[in-house]
Amino acid sequence: MEPYPSEYIDHNLPLVIVSGLGEHEGSAPGTVHSQLENGVKFNTQSPECSGERAKSLLHQFRQIDGSSLPWNASSLPGPTGTMRYRIRPIERSYTFPPRKAAPLPQSPSTEGLPPQHTAPSRTELHSPLSPLSPGSPIFPDGVFTPLWVAKHQYQVPSLFLACFSIKAESPDADEQMKTDINAIRTAISRSGFKSRLAVILLSDKSILNAPQLDERLSSVRRLTSLDSKTGLFFMPPMSSQGEIATFVHSTMTTLQPLCVEYYRDLTKHARRKKPKAGSSSMQGSAAFGTGAQSLSPAGWSIRYEVKQGVFAEIRQEMDVAERHYATAIDELFGTDTIFETTPPTSPRWNEARLLCDSLALRVLRCQLWSAQTTAAVQSWRNYKLRVADLLVRRGQGVQTYGWHAWDSRWAEIMAELVQRARLQSLQLPTSKDLEESAEVIRSQTYAPPEKAFASADRLPPYYSLHHAGYWLRLAIREARLRWKQALAIPSEDRQSPDQLPASAIASRNAKYDMYLVKDPHKEYESANATAAPPDGSSGHLDNLQRLTGMANEQFLERSQARMSDMIELEVARDLLDAGKHEEALQILLSLWDESGWRQEDWRDLFADLLCALQQCAHHLDDREIIVTSTYELMSIPAADTSTVKLDLDTCLEGEDSGDTAAAEPLSLKFHDQQRLSPLSLSFAFANSEAHVGEALECQLAARSHAHPDSSPLPLSSIKLDIAPGKEITIKHVAEDADSSEDFVDLNRYFESNKDAIEVEANLLVNPGQHRTFGFQLVFREAGPHQLRQASVKIEVSQFSIEHSFSESLLPANQLFMRAADGSLERTIVPHVDALAVTVLPKPPKVKLQVVRIAKEYYIDETVRVALELKNEEAEAIEGKILATLPAESEETLPLQWNDDNGAGSAKGDWSDASEAAVTHTIDSMAVAASRNIVLLAKAPPSPLSTEVTVELEYTLASDHQTRLRKSLTVDINIVLPFEAKFSFGPLLYPDPWPGYFDPDLGSEKEASGIPQSWRLSSHIRSLASSKLSIREAKPVIDTVFGDSAADVVNPKSIETTLLGPGQAEQFSTEIATRKHSLDDRRPTSLESTLVVTWSREGHEGNLVTTHLPVPRLTLPVSEPRVLCTVINADPNDSYDAILQYHIENPSTHFLTFAVTMEATEEFAFSGPKYRTLSLAPLSRYKVVYRIALQEQEDSRPSSADTDGEGRWILPALEVIDSYYQKTLRIHPGGPGVRLDEKQNIEVWVRIS
Repeated sequence: MEPYPSEYIDHNLPLVIVSGLGEHEGSAPGTVHSQLENGVKFNTQSPECSGERAKSLLHQFRQIDGSSLPWNASSLPGPTGTMRYRIRPIERSYTFPPRKAAPLPQSPSTEGLPPQHTAPSRTELHSPLSPLSPGSPIFPDGVFTPLWVAKHQYQVPSLFLACFSIKAESPDADEQMKTDINAIRTAISRSGFKSRLAVILLSDKSILNAPQLDERLSSVRRLTSLDSKTGLFFMPPMSSQGEIATFVHSTMTTLQPLCVEYYRDLTKHARRKKPKAGSSSMQGSAAFGTGAQSLSPAGWSIRYEVKQGVFAEIRQEMDVAERHYATAIDELFGTDTIFETTPPTSPRWNEARLLCDSLALRVLRCQLWSAQTTAAVQSWRNYKLRVADLLVRRGQGVQTYGWHAWDSRWAEIMAELVQRARLQSLQLPTSKDLEESAEVIRSQTYAPPEKAFASADRLPPYYSLHHAGYWLRLAIREARLRWKQALAIPSEDRQSPDQLPASAIASRNAKYDMYLVKDPHKEYESANATAAPPDGSSGHLDNLQRLTGMANEQFLERSQARMSDMIELEVARDLLDAGKHEEALQILLSLWDESGWRQEDWRDLFADLLCALQQCAHHLDDREIIVTSTYELMSIPAADTSTVKLDLDTCLEGEDSGDTAAAEPLSLKFHDQQRLSPLSLSFAFANSEAHVGEALECQLAARSHAHPDSSPLPLSSIKLDIAPGKEITIKHVAEDADSSEDFVDLNRYFESNKDAIEVEANLLVNPGQHRTFGFQLVFREAGPHQLRQASVKIEVSQFSIEHSFSESLLPANQLFMRAADGSLERTIVPHVDALAVTVLPKPPKVKLQVVRIAKEYYIDETVRVALELKNEEAEAIEGKILATLPAESEETLPLQWNDDNGAGSAKGDWSDASEAAVTHTIDSMAVAASRNIVLLAKAPPSPLSTEVTVELEYTLASDHQTRLRKSLTVDINIVLPFEAKFSFGPLLYPDPWPGYFDPDLGSEKEASGIPQSWRLSSHIRSLASSKLSIREAKPVIDTVFGDSAADVVNPKSIETTLLGPGQAEQFSTEIATRKHSLDDRRPTSLESTLVVTWSREGHEGNLVTTHLPVPRLTLPVSEPRVLCTVINADPNDSYDAILQYHIENPSTHFLTFAVTMEATEEFAFSGPKYRTLSLAPLSRYKVVYRIALQEQEDSRPSSADTDGEGRWILPALEVIDSYYQKTLRIHPGGPGVRLDEKQNIEVWVRIS
């Protein structure tokens, strides 16, 4: 857009002049009307507002300036939103431009009186920029001038905002401020413009802190006739930028309707004057006294359409502005307008074209503003066609450098408009968008059509608005055509006009279209210059490089690397044509190294790149580039190589490198697709699996893709790297063997069992030839083997090239060739990955098996797994056997070996056992010998399920280098043998309790507290799948809490109990506890373990001790309790049993109990039915009842804890604590007493 006046192309905004805050740098207009001496000027005497607050206020006003914002509705909203303005800060003086032109000077007659017979002069005055004013630059027949737009954008404001300081304690300056405000108002009135005036008063105090300010403000408002809402604004002290920003926003929101209304009034004025345009009075006024042709009515109509469009654009009503601009363009291309009535050589023609271009630009801006992307493309295309048709009919046609310059400029204008519009559909996603969006965001290369075109069938793709790079590419194309046209200017037109006659100059002007371009002689200088043109302007090549750089940036931002490479290659060709080889080489090298054409197989383009690169290299004598480009050009069979030599042996002949013979040879190394190779390699193993020590057939195929006109490749070697540890090198030797032979068998040269193999063969490969080399390999290590890399080497006298290919670029050879009966047979390789082979170990023949293992093992026992080794090899072996646990196992399992000779036997000693792995050495085993070995493991005290890997590693007596392995996995499940449930209750302590009056009370030798007995019953159920023999089950007290003593009382030895699967047995043990002091009332807790000694049935010698945890036992030692015991009577007694209730008071309080025995039909009793007992502290009392059974009851046989025949009875004794009214629970205190299912006491009475 640079050739166009900025007033024509800049977006228009409401002009607001801010006075009194200082003039901002760069705020002065670039173009103003020169006749300001006739304007209205004023000077105010009030000092400017200073300080940080004034600077902040000016800064906030600059923030609402929309001059640099994107051209779209979201950045620059219309009247319904918060508008942006063009803010122009000034100082205290200002000059308004004249609204009317100065009258023409008149010379008086000789008598000092006007002539009597002359026609009366017209005294009507017009604007200084009107075609009717003789001083106007477009007088008398010009349509429009950029100065009119500059007047309304930089000189005549819609709002004049004056800022003054007012101090609360100093009212002296008020009068001067009132005078200055009135002076500004008077100047605006005298100028004839209807600009609005508003005043901002910056105070050092608020009205709350200085109430006198209210009266002073009223005085200012009254004496200056300022409106209280829209004319005067009071700004108290503000401490933050946010407050100042809010004040500015509020002020401009209030004044926005006034600014919009100002431009609406101007629009109405222009609309009223349009019907009068071209009237006879106006034409006469224009032509009076000049003899010149005045502006036509169509010109006046265009003029007022442009004015209305500019005013609508200032109001941000872009749809209205578009209609006016489009109407003006249509009228400019009309039949009776300036394009049809003015010669193309006239300056008015170029003025009209300049106006028409700017109007078309504004139409595009309006359409992009409202996101009418397809309509904008159609408008751009239609306008181009209309201009071309106009130039063909009336101008110099479209085959001139002027047309191509305009076409390039028109495309560049579209690119700039797309960039300035910042359409959402063409914007690149930001990093924030990529983080917040759950979907893949793809940057658009073109905008989708709007709704009006969405339903159109088969809309041409060029009607979709592409990003700026597309339009810059069109500009590059036309700029290149302009350059070619400029270089084709005839020699007679390359001379300066100073050296030509007037007739030749006129003929040349009629021949060339020089609209916004240079004269032919200067245009040729710019096109032919290798440096900057003499006039300091940029040359054609500079312009091409500038446009290419801008287009590249756009294409690369959208990952369109191919298009970027294309335009860079084109500009490199242009530089080559201009002889700038160094600059061209920089571009070509970048493309050569980074272009995707090589990998994506765009061979035609890549061949053009290589040819241009070689052309540059030959001019600059770059040997490395010459060799490398020749090497790659040989790889493209369809390349046009008429200008290059495709021979590596002679490609450097004729190059000036000093002494070529003495120059150091070049050494070039390439990797993978870093460079194209004229030779491709493929490889295949015959089988996917092989064994250690066996020969495996392999084949290497070399195929030439070289250009048919190129010489054979001078290969010196081919190297293969097979991981791990194999390297095969095939060196070239010129032998008698025919190089055209398709299959070469190298087996006779191979020592296939070596790691580094070198052989010789004829490696000459002609263009298009396919040669295969066959050989065998022997692997000594088991595992996967893979062809990792292959490389070819070319050596000539002046350079060497080594090109290596990794496995990803080495294709598998799908056909395997074999010689049979003098002919070659081709078979398909039977496996997919022919580049890899799995080398298996030599099959072991030693048998390793498990001969004895239990289905499950139990905790704490020794695990025994019996294994058998049997040597079925053809010779003796020796080695070792290793047992390991899984690495991820959390539990430890100590392991040991025990063979049939007793070696390694632990016999219960696990101090040297390993918890991870254990190794046992196997001495020499003869052929067919066998050996038994036992793996021992100490089962942990908790259940465990694991597996043990047993691996046998051995070597043959004849080959100690090859290790053979055989392994098996043993699953070991360790489970619980028992499940135990426990019950705990009190028993009667048989001995007397101690008292406070005992002489031994308080002895430190033993506990002196109240002794108590308890019964711990263990219910053991078998969880094993086989029978287990229980030898012993006794509790062991581990810890006693509460300063007490506890012992197991006379544990009874039990008989061996055999438990089958799911069977249970109960074992009871008595525990005696005693406090160390009678005064200790704290409860006692016991932690104990039930120790069970057991063995498997039939293995009574292998005893296992299992510790079963007992839940923590809490003993309430200070609470009263009632214990029941029974003594069966003798046969001679009159009663059957003596029932004893022992009431214990272990506390330090006197307790009273109410004892009640309920009568029953089961038995008769002798004893107190009801009585009250008072027990002293630390005492107990026995209540005795004699029982006589009723005879009608049947007797029952004895149970396990009773003897003889008898009967279970339920005595109903109730003991109540009289103080707490709490019924005490009665506990069994000895044999013959138990609790039934309802927790009632049952007593066994023997029947004699």
